[in-house]
Amino acid sequence: MAIKLFDSTGESLDLSINDSAILIRSLNSDLDPRVSSCLHCNSCVVALDPFEKLIDSLDVFDSDVNDAIFEFIENAGTVHIYIWEENDCAHTLWLDPLFSEWSNATGEKRIRH
Repeated sequence: MAIKLFDSTGESLDLSINDSAILIRSLNSDLDPRVSSCLHCNSCVVALDPFEKLIDSLDVFDSDVNDAIFEFIENAGTVHIYIWEENDCAHTLWLDPLFSEWSNATGEKRIRH
């Protein structure tokens, strides 16, 4: 599945399916920047500074993709950014308070508890 990065101002960056898979795999490392996430899919809230360190440590993206991610990070307006995996997940087990922040930033309204 493809993912999209969002910030709180509504700016977004779409990643290809291949680049999405690379990013999702990289989250499962010692540098994991996720502070809140759905237990069923890869949608999550990430802390901006640790996310930047994670991206900086990777040498797997095409230079255009890498530049686009860093530009997105530099222009992000808050301490969190949001990853939205495009799928049919209703996020039923995403119970912590940051799910509403993620929902507001992404515009996703399928969260059900």
